[in-house]
Amino acid sequence: MAGEVATQDVEIEVYEKPERDPPPGVQEGPDEELLAARAALAECTGKVPPAAQVRLGRACLFNDRLDEARAATKEALILCKEAEDHDSTVSAQALMCDVHLQALEVDDALSIATKALAICKEARDPRGRATFLSKQAVALNALGQGVDSLRTAEQAERAWREVGDASGEVEALIVIAEAKVAICEERGGSRQANGLNLTHLKAAQSAVRAAEAFRSDDYACLGNAHYICARVSKHLGSWKIVEGEAKAASKAFRKARQVAKRAQALVLWAEADLHRGYLQDARTRASRALDIFERFNDQEGLQAVSDVYDGVDRALGIPTRAQLEAHRQHAELMAQQQQQYFMWQQQQMQSGTPIPTQMMPPEMDSVDMPAAAQRGGGDVVVKAGVPLDLSAMVNEEAVQSKVLEVVKQLLGDDDEAFEMDVPLMEAGMTSNNAVLLRDILSKELPGVNLPPTLIFDYPSVGSITEYIIEKAMALKN
Repeated sequence: MAGEVATQDVEIEVYEKPERDPPPGVQEGPDEELLAARAALAECTGKVPPAAQVRLGRACLFNDRLDEARAATKEALILCKEAEDHDSTVSAQALMCDVHLQALEVDDALSIATKALAICKEARDPRGRATFLSKQAVALNALGQGVDSLRTAEQAERAWREVGDASGEVEALIVIAEAKVAICEERGGSRQANGLNLTHLKAAQSAVRAAEAFRSDDYACLGNAHYICARVSKHLGSWKIVEGEAKAASKAFRKARQVAKRAQALVLWAEADLHRGYLQDARTRASRALDIFERFNDQEGLQAVSDVYDGVDRALGIPTRAQLEAHRQHAELMAQQQQQYFMWQQQQMQSGTPIPTQMMPPEMDSVDMPAAAQRGGGDVVVKAGVPLDLSAMVNEEAVQSKVLEVVKQLLGDDDEAFEMDVPLMEAGMTSNNAVLLRDILSKELPGVNLPPTLIFDYPSVGSITEYIIEKAMALKN
């Protein structure tokens, strides 16, 4: 498995209807359990049973209605205190931990779990002890305390086994796998350096099997199990496993209505597509994740999406965003330096001071960008011709000749029979030269604003010429 790093797998793709998330601010309708919980509460006469209020809070949480879940859980805790119902109190406090965790209020979740654990120990409640050990482990892992999370999760696993609850044990198994991966990721470096190996993958796969066997209706639990398995597989380079597990995690998190976690699974799925050569799929899934990360202002998630986009661009030979930004900054710096020189030149002329020859700037007859554009190891130097004034006359033959002249110099191609419709990337144009092509044409064809993605929107000499003619005619009219 560790050696399974296939860049292209030949297999038949089964079409699936794309999943859609609701737009920002639009909430999906309540599910049957929430409606049933509300109906059961409405039918209560006299004092409301704490368990009914807990049920409502749990249903609200599943539907990602955090404010309603928080309010229902607080009400349940009040009812539990009045009724002195220990079991319902444990359920309500566990629910409140889950509310805080889903709201990313991890410190609050850890505080509640710690206090509840102490109460359960004092009451000699083994099931309650196992419950809050699990919640503690989840919170510690979310806080980045991998070692403490692992120790606590192992205690939780033993506690669940003592009470004979395989369903409760599943959560502990997942946290154990997550904590082990987190500890290895903190070490950084290669797989050999961080210590991740097949043992970790087997532990994650065991968590998946346990979740499918004992928590098949708990989509949040299933999503967490598949997601950690995908993360381990990513470190091992088993991208086919990553694809399957990330796909399963994405679907589970969607059913659980945990949108933020679904975005993380989508990014992993996109990374798997990228490494397996499915570039369009990678960009599509990364785009879905981007919408969610922007909604939550998740900077780490946005960076992960950007990395996928850059990977796709590199695979296609397209300049990455970082390369385009570096070129833009370089162009701005050159413009500032030129402006400063001409200001100094005007001051010298106004004062009557002669300008020394050695202080004159180099002739602007070439664009020389070493390290920004190379072909065959040497710097690309493009000699500029006479700029075309498209405001006076639009001549298609002259525009095509100018575009072809610049392209040939960038490619180092003297072939007179250059095909006008051949994609320039196929003809040998590099991503760095693509940036140069746009900048040089902007100088050679003043007045026409060319987009940074010129060669990717208009990939051939013919299509570039048609675009320039169209823009020039629009300006002229």
